[in-house]
Amino acid sequence: MAAGQTIRFAREIRLRRRGHPEQMLRVLQDHAGWYYILRLAGTQDFGPYLLEEITGAFDVEPEPLSVHELLQGPSDGESGADPPNPEDHP
Repeated sequence: MAAGQTIRFAREIRLRRRGHPEQMLRVLQDHAGWYYILRLAGTQDFGPYLLEEITGAFDVEPEPLSVHELLQGPSDGESGADPPNPEDHP
């Protein structure tokens, strides 16, 4: 992501930790399907990630506990975004 570029997120997803059902990990999903870890915002490790990377690294269940839609749709510049491809991951 280029400096000064803004990411518009489509949804906030809460994932439950395995073995700790009272603990959750909150992630954001952009309109292209990439995931970002909310608690790491402002750091290099914020994202983007594939969901499989997050579930493995943070030991969370792959099925979301809850999903909250954030925007109605992508902005004009994002409408042609491609879904994530594991081979393109930075």
